[in-house]
Amino acid sequence: MCAELSLLCANLGKIKESHLVFDPCVGTASLLLACAHFGAYVGGSDIDSRAFAPRDGASLATCFEQYRLTNRFLDVMIGDISHPCFRAFPLFDAVICDPPYGVREDPRTCRRDELFLKYSESKLPSHPSLTLISNSEDPLTFRWSRRLLVMEKTSEYEENGTDLPEALSSYYNSFRLNIFSKVGAIEKEIKI
Repeated sequence: MCAELSLLCANLGKIKESHLVFDPCVGTASLLLACAHFGAYVGGSDIDSRAFAPRDGASLATCFEQYRLTNRFLDVMIGDISHPCFRAFPLFDAVICDPPYGVREDPRTCRRDELFLKYSESKLPSHPSLTLISNSEDPLTFRWSRRLLVMEKTSEYEENGTDLPEALSSYYNSFRLNIFSKVGAIEKEIKI
């Protein structure tokens, strides 16, 4: 994500000095850098370990060094957001992320006329403890755009004892297996 949009996201997220911010899809950490710029302590996770691999001597930590924000960078870890590793109590002041594109739907499984459906608010993610306070469009091309959603926690989440719906759980499991099989193949190629 570009620096300007990352700063805008951090601003919309009301990130302040000493906030604790988590990004579950950290990637290149552009959102974490923007949040650290506003004084937050930041950390995150990503399902793909390649996001953390140093390239040409640079790593996520060196990005924070470049902007003199190392005192705000906690750490990152390999993690799967469909299987949270945190206890069920309030921990973060904000969760901010730019999810990977193309994860929701494999175009090969859609009919061509289904690929270009009109935008509908009914398809936006929702949660009983969150209220949508901003919904902005970021045009990428003439035909494609992405949405910037800002949600605010309005009530404490109460576990109802149910797991993810079976279809959603199946989707996350197949996505996770796909990612880890690719990582395993790459590790074998480079003999890690």
